[in-house]
Amino acid sequence: ISMGGLGAASYAMEHEELVQGVILLAPFMGDADVIDEVKAAGGLEKWTPPDLAAIEDEGGRQYYKLWSWYQEYVTSPSTQPELYIGHGQDDGLGGPNDMVGAFLPDGHLKIIPGKHKWKVWTPIFADFIRAIR
Repeated sequence: ISMGGLGAASYAMEHEELVQGVILLAPFMGDADVIDEVKAAGGLEKWTPPDLAAIEDEGGRQYYKLWSWYQEYVTSPSTQPELYIGHGQDDGLGGPNDMVGAFLPDGHLKIIPGKHKWKVWTPIFADFIRAIR
């Protein structure tokens, strides 16, 4: 959830062989500059990631690496762990979540009324668990 979603996504990215699926609830997806760059390119399907070796800032490099991993849900989704993303429709983190969620299979993006709160995340999580079983 939120910043923990960043950690979960980063772990899944680094250890894909160990992860079958990830449920991210209103995950923080990185620095606004990186997200704005993806948006300006026309979205994940049109974005070209920069050369990661040329990025000196470790945090910035990690965010670009993560968005490159998210891009694989567009280019080669069958090789990726199952990904589920949920958030409240009034959650400030929703925009970047939707940029990735747009490329997930039906039922893998869930948006319900509400903000960045447990009362939103709890029912979304329960719905995802029911769908996975």
